[in-house]
Amino acid sequence: QKDPRLHATVFFQGDTWIGNTINTYEGIDPSIIPTPSAIISSPTQSYNGMPSAGIDSRIAGSDDKSTNSGFLVKKFIMEEAFVGGGMSTTNWIALRLAEMYLTRAEAEFELGNLTPAAEALNATRQRAGISLVTAATITREKVRTERRSELSFEEGTRYWDLRRWRIASDILNAYRFQGLRIIYHYVSGKYYFLPMNCESFSRTFNPEHYYNPITNGRISNNPDLVENPLY
Repeated sequence: QKDPRLHATVFFQGDTWIGNTINTYEGIDPSIIPTPSAIISSPTQSYNGMPSAGIDSRIAGSDDKSTNSGFLVKKFIMEEAFVGGGMSTTNWIALRLAEMYLTRAEAEFELGNLTPAAEALNATRQRAGISLVTAATITREKVRTERRSELSFEEGTRYWDLRRWRIASDILNAYRFQGLRIIYHYVSGKYYFLPMNCESFSRTFNPEHYYNPITNGRISNNPDLVENPLY
């Protein structure tokens, strides 16, 4: 089941916004059968009058108005309230009701209270229009996935969740964010997608990074302090 929040969170190729079409495709494939090696991709090259890279792509777009992943963030913005860059006066939401429900759902689940955990989790799932859970079907993975979906792009929530659950060293270490190259297949008039790395480096998160170091200077000032593990 596709989560309806996906389209409320990011822009896709072909979406419209303020009368304009979002064009994040970054290549045209002119071959009969999709052939990645035949892709034309250049900010200055066209194929039968069609630009080979969309204006919102990383190939043809400007640094602050293009995508490096194939998608653009849609969350937090309103079409009827368009303002120039850096001009918004909207207050940032530090804590909203959905996060309170999700926090309760997690706490109830970890305590073994599965019925109230399911009720709290369903508060966000029902609003989003996706299937509800019960005390018999709720799992830790569903609770955590719901947080990831509902709170995406919200002030680093995902990063701190991974640290709090003590799984950051498993997920983030040597991790590179992934995206999709969106390619227009000219013959069929359809798009196909190629996975790509969005970053040129791999991240590092070792077990000691769950804590900050006390540091030798502080321990010298107070010998009763004990350095955190692995430092």
